[in-house]
Amino acid sequence: MITEKRKAPRINSHIVVEMNLPGQFPKHCGYIENLSERGMGVISLDPFQPGDQLSISFILPGTIDRIMTVASIVRTQPSMGMLNYYAFTFENISQDDCHKITNFVRENAA
Repeated sequence: MITEKRKAPRINSHIVVEMNLPGQFPKHCGYIENLSERGMGVISLDPFQPGDQLSISFILPGTIDRIMTVASIVRTQPSMGMLNYYAFTFENISQDDCHKITNFVRENAA
């Protein structure tokens, strides 16, 4: 039996996310594979390291709500061919953005 260790409900998704290392250009892109009020799982071609903090931005599907915050990479998984998987935790996300994500997760839970 697998025990769930996540602290918040999470849904699967395919949301485009823009990511940027502080002070660097160009922006990087990826897909949010899963999302919760505390973090997200992202698939990207771009190479990052655990501990990297990135500015992130994405729009919740079916809304005009743009989420903008900073997220830290807490875990990586071995690459899938050219793709990389990253587990992010949100840092100092606004209460408003957290509420928007929470509502989105609840409305789209299977």
